[in-house]
Amino acid sequence: MFKYVAEIALTLRSESAGTFLKKIPQRTVIILRLFNYFWALPVLVVIRLVRPLVLIRFTTLNSSRIGHFTMDSCYYLATLPKSTHLHRTFHWFALHSFSCNQQWFKMISRKLYIRSWVKYFCVLNQKMPGGAAHVIPPLVGSRPFDGMFQKDVPRFEFLPEENKWATQWLEKRGWKLGEPFICLLIRDPAYLQRQPHFIKFGYKSEHWDYHNYRDTDSDTYSRAVEYLVSKGFWVVRMGQFAEKPLKTAGLRVIDYPFVNDQNDLMDIWLTLNCKLFISNSSGLDILLDAYNKAPSLIVNGLPLWQHNSWHDANWYPKNLRWKHSKAFLTLEEHLQHGYMSSPDYAAAGIDVVDLTPEELLLAVTEQIERMTGSWIEGSGEKERQDNFWRLLKELKHFHLYHGWIHPNARVCANFLKQIERNFHFSPNDSSQGT
Repeated sequence: MFKYVAEIALTLRSESAGTFLKKIPQRTVIILRLFNYFWALPVLVVIRLVRPLVLIRFTTLNSSRIGHFTMDSCYYLATLPKSTHLHRTFHWFALHSFSCNQQWFKMISRKLYIRSWVKYFCVLNQKMPGGAAHVIPPLVGSRPFDGMFQKDVPRFEFLPEENKWATQWLEKRGWKLGEPFICLLIRDPAYLQRQPHFIKFGYKSEHWDYHNYRDTDSDTYSRAVEYLVSKGFWVVRMGQFAEKPLKTAGLRVIDYPFVNDQNDLMDIWLTLNCKLFISNSSGLDILLDAYNKAPSLIVNGLPLWQHNSWHDANWYPKNLRWKHSKAFLTLEEHLQHGYMSSPDYAAAGIDVVDLTPEELLLAVTEQIERMTGSWIEGSGEKERQDNFWRLLKELKHFHLYHGWIHPNARVCANFLKQIERNFHFSPNDSSQGT
């Protein structure tokens, strides 16, 4: 801390008045930060001294990415121990950076104690030895794989006026109360490239290039959207930003990134009130896992081993193809070569291939038929599903990402059937395990 004070003093002596005035906002932030550390240090000492009587624990919430922000806060609300008459326990939170959704911040602030100054305790407690008892344990990877959200746990709720506002927002577009709608989230580079806070902090579009393997073209979803509308569903395309509008726009289709009255409330409300959420595994969809409401259909998702197996989720991942031979990877290879960045796929000699419009339509058709009870299980389907889970469980890191498996967690039947030609087993092999 004293280093910053010395730097400011040296700058005052060496810089011209004009240069100094231009940097006043930056220096003000540093000075305020120093001030907060100075008062937080003695308070932290007192907090530690009173621990036998009152335990205060703290952490920061990863608030810049909606998936982590929503799931982590839900996890804390559901799991943190409450105070008793014998021992008082308090949990304090701070946002790690900006809030990517103000509605969610409002909702969690009603039940969690969130203050900006708590972050100074977090930093100092980490620097000072002996502070482990005051740290709130994180949810590793924001993955609640123990099935805890299948239980009746505390959850954040909407206020009556928020429910009213959201339904009126839909009604202005012709929707009638009770009509089913499906959320569709199509990941493309737009959000990370246009998010004002990322731009403010100097992130250039190239900073997010490692995420490109997760992006997809919204044009390929047209047939699937038309099918959903023909089945009586409204379709709401989700997201604050998008590269281009849906080709299938019109009656019973809302292209939310291109409406002029966006509100953070709708991001959360639509997600928690839809009949189905179709996504690429892109953050917001994990909110369904915490509320145990609608099922998820994950299309064009990667890596496949990140299947949210604790939820009613059906996956149809992108196809992976060897660059040199143009042969598609087997299911076993698909699981073994599931990477988290585009350069890693390139280094392994693998092309990432988006699903075709036909494959997307097959995935959506299967999911709707499963939801309506009209799906007819094909020959060998159960054996293929069993083999997928066997291969997944054989991965060395399986236990780090999976635990309790939802009975409806699966991989789309058509994907497994397509890739069956590369299986290293016979569908009738009695040695398969689950």
